[in-house]
Amino acid sequence: MNLNPFAELARVADRGYIERAPLPEEDPAQGPPLFTLSGTRTDALLELLTKRGRLTTAELARATGLQDKLVWGLLKARRTAGQVVHDGEAWEINEAWIPPEIKRAVELLRSRGWTCVAPGAKS
Repeated sequence: MNLNPFAELARVADRGYIERAPLPEEDPAQGPPLFTLSGTRTDALLELLTKRGRLTTAELARATGLQDKLVWGLLKARRTAGQVVHDGEAWEINEAWIPPEIKRAVELLRSRGWTCVAPGAKS
């Protein structure tokens, strides 16, 4: 018996359990994974709200596997910025929200004499 715990861990790790462990099977009904390497958890919450519309904190938490507090924390800055709205019951995307980058670009163009019109509006 080896009394060195690190040597014992190395011995167990060398057995190859990881290579022999079967990969978990994907459920086709579940669809693609919600969190991708390129996206963030906040992006996933916003995508859910965009696709499904109005959702409660509990529904968002169930759909993402996050805790309710974390859903609130992730959406707090977006709520302050006006991108999402929470009316006490549910979250939803604010359709009238204009990203700050777009606002700055419009201000710059207008200062240079350009006329800026919202998409879909008649000029």
